[in-house]
Amino acid sequence: MKVFKRSLILAAGLLAVVAAAQDLWTIKIDRKEGSTQKLKMEGKVAIDGLGEGTFTGTINSKILKVKEDGSYVESSKTSLAINFGGMEMQQDQQGESTYSKIGECLSSTSEEDTDGISSTRMSRFQSMVMPEKPIKEGDEWEFISKGSKTNGGSDVKYNYKFEKTMDLNGKTVAVISCKAKEDREEGITGEMTYYVAKSGRLEKGTFKLKGVEVPGAPGKLNFDTTVTAVD
Repeated sequence: MKVFKRSLILAAGLLAVVAAAQDLWTIKIDRKEGSTQKLKMEGKVAIDGLGEGTFTGTINSKILKVKEDGSYVESSKTSLAINFGGMEMQQDQQGESTYSKIGECLSSTSEEDTDGISSTRMSRFQSMVMPEKPIKEGDEWEFISKGSKTNGGSDVKYNYKFEKTMDLNGKTVAVISCKAKEDREEGITGEMTYYVAKSGRLEKGTFKLKGVEVPGAPGKLNFDTTVTAVD
């Protein structure tokens, strides 16, 4: 009987270990050269002192190169239909960005922003930096992206939290919230939520960004945007 009891206790312990392991998520970016993704985008944009507008559009991205250290280069084409103050505009933009193996934006350029500073500053608030170790629901962690000449010169501090897992269009995703802030006076701030698969693929994201500077804009912009993967 004692042996039987010990076996039950051992079995219960093993089941607890298995259950705990199942709760852990290891999110690893799985990037392959030539792979593509299309995102649907919609949201609102407000310009300080000038009012608010809406936009809809798509983002088509493609992995151009994966380097030996795991970092990768991605091209993107954004097509937007913008309605601001009753005026409708169409804006198409192409760009190229470089990310570290965990998704930290290292540099970004676009047709309108040739030096890449404004593009990179905004991109640092759009891409999720993946955790470097397994995480479970309720975990919180911090990441600091160091400032450099190619990313605007300011550190960005990210505070992440693994809120929950859920089913999204038949796929299990981790829902991860993030609050981020540039280490500069009147810098960009952001509140983001990422719905991400274990492969690192973004299935959905919500972004509330404040204090964004865009070349040619008459003031700072505030964005409230939702993106959803469509393929």
